[in-house]
Amino acid sequence: MAVYPNLREAEFVGLKFPVTNVVIKGGVRHADHEYAFQAGADVESLGRKPLEIEFQSLFCDSLLKYGTQLYPLTLGQLQRAFEKEERGSLLVPGLGTIRALCTDWTRNMSGKYMNGEMVSMQFIEVSANEFSTENLVQIQSTSFSDMALAFKQFQGRITSNPSIFDQIQDLADQVQAIMDAPGIAFAILEAKIEQLKKILERADSSLQELQDPENYDLSGSLRDLWYATKNLGETIFGITKITLFKPPVRMTLQQISYSIFGDSSKVSELLDLNPIEDVMDIAPGTPIKYFATGST
Repeated sequence: MAVYPNLREAEFVGLKFPVTNVVIKGGVRHADHEYAFQAGADVESLGRKPLEIEFQSLFCDSLLKYGTQLYPLTLGQLQRAFEKEERGSLLVPGLGTIRALCTDWTRNMSGKYMNGEMVSMQFIEVSANEFSTENLVQIQSTSFSDMALAFKQFQGRITSNPSIFDQIQDLADQVQAIMDAPGIAFAILEAKIEQLKKILERADSSLQELQDPENYDLSGSLRDLWYATKNLGETIFGITKITLFKPPVRMTLQQISYSIFGDSSKVSELLDLNPIEDVMDIAPGTPIKYFATGST
């Protein structure tokens, strides 16, 4: 049996499958206003275009990870979902989870694959307006959980700075615990997500192991977790309506609370939302997040 260790994994409506190639196409809608005798154009931005995702996938019965389930069973289930025009969660390697619809698919059977097929699939991102806030949080939470669990398997592979792995796991576990608790504490969650994102960025730039091409799987898993953390944070940020305050001069956190709210009652909330190292010395221009209408 062939092993194919370099294949990344995608998932649509709960069905997992390997991908040999991923293309992510994005863009910005715009209206160009051109005028006589004027070089260039006035470009009016009209928002982001829906993402377009293209997968090349090998479905065969010789992939050890999937056994005999991948082909033809999973492929048949995917095609039925496509034909029903199902719109569901699509896990894209290197991006995270989005809501999507498969618009085109092509099955290629040739002598190269005796017990399988090469399949091309094109997906388009579905507008988030079709779904409730609760669904959006659930989608990003599921993606985060999957990526955190995948990264956990690399324990012991990071030897140059093992403590950074422990910090990532600790913060990931805290984020997951908050998500699992009844009544999400959005203020604390958003702050933990921001801390996790920063330590993942530090790990990506400092870990010696990531310079070794043989650790491509570790590097890919780290970046997948970063994308999932980023997407979850953006979703939470949109829900909580967090506003930014930038101190005009060097201030204490208590002074900032007075500037925003008129008293010091929100100091603990500001600490939950912001990874502040020194509450007595906050530099001018430091972005301080707060709820415009109080806690959630």
